[in-house]
Amino acid sequence: PWTRSELLEAFGTLRSTSTKFCFFIDGLDELDGQPRDLLPVIRDLSSSPNVKVCVSSRLWPIFKDEFGRSPDHRLYLQDLTKNDIHAYVRSNFENDINFQKGKERNAGYEKLIDEIVERAQGVWLWVWLVTKSLLDGFTNADSAKTLQRRLHDIPVDLEQFFQHILKSVEPVYRTQMAETFLVALAANDSLPLIVYSFLDDIRDAREEDHFALSMTGQTSFKHADIYTASDAFNNISEREIIMQKRLDACTKGLLEVSTFKKSLRGTGNTWH
Repeated sequence: PWTRSELLEAFGTLRSTSTKFCFFIDGLDELDGQPRDLLPVIRDLSSSPNVKVCVSSRLWPIFKDEFGRSPDHRLYLQDLTKNDIHAYVRSNFENDINFQKGKERNAGYEKLIDEIVERAQGVWLWVWLVTKSLLDGFTNADSAKTLQRRLHDIPVDLEQFFQHILKSVEPVYRTQMAETFLVALAANDSLPLIVYSFLDDIRDAREEDHFALSMTGQTSFKHADIYTASDAFNNISEREIIMQKRLDACTKGLLEVSTFKKSLRGTGNTWH
């Protein structure tokens, strides 16, 4: 690992070379330390005629004062994505029958779209999660005032938003939620939905320690000749439907199902 002095020495060397460099530094606001300590380093690095630096951050005053003084040298992401976010939210809402009915009764439903766009600050993940939350509100026949409270209760900061989502999971599901996230994070790729169904079986059989035998016993060998591939596929499809509902309850949308076609195996569902 680099020490701070080694890193600063390397940056100093860059300033004296004839080679041209361009650095893109994302997430200044995510620094594990004092933001003020970072400014002299970037300022010194960018003073070289052979070095260009592009940095990104949320609109913290300290970074805005340092890097945003010249309008020619700054871009606000939310200004560039506003129209796309507006189109995305409207498309999802207009496809919901409950939204269509609600906006006929109350103009407040329409105003929600503009408010989401303004609060999003260009963060697409926040938009996706908020849209999903409000669609749930439409399903529950929430009033316009309740929907607005739902929107205002959602933190704009993503970290706080994730905490808000995790705390909203019912206590009975939290162990399942934690184990599910650990498996998803440890996987090298998206896992088939049926795998998460087997995790439930393992969880239920953990105390008795006979999961493998109990699963084998589900299909009696004496009936193997009439247990067709169609039966197996229907059984898997049923387990996937049940598991999708369970994961919706215990992860609150932080794991999303993706459906794809397989030429020989029919339809598969993967969670990521």
